Amino acid sequence: MVHSSNIVKAVEICRKYGSYKILLFGSAARKPLAEANDIDIVCYGVRERRARSNLFFDLSALDDPVDITFDDDVDAHILRDWEAYGQVLWAESTDAPTVPASAALSLQQVF
Repeated sequence: MVHSSNIVKAVEICRKYGSYKILLFGSAARKPLAEANDIDIVCYGVRERRARSNLFFDLSALDDPVDITFDDDVDAHILRDWEAYGQVLWAESTDAPTVPASAALSLQQVF
């Protein structure tokens, strides 16, 4: 079971380190959060090694396991597949974050 509050926190952490887009994929994007076993996210635009290291550290403090991937570390074909079925949680070009319905209220309270 994944908690929507941890998805919100993961978005905040990725944004803190300069991500311009955050994509949720995997079980949390395909199933109800109650059936998901972890949070899989792609963090776009974080290039500095120190920022990535700090991001990993901050995410490790969450109650749910988070598997983070960076957009420049993934084969373009795989990234397109994830983008096809995943959910953009936040992007600089959007006016408001989008999240799984169960997490929407929590994100609205944060942003």
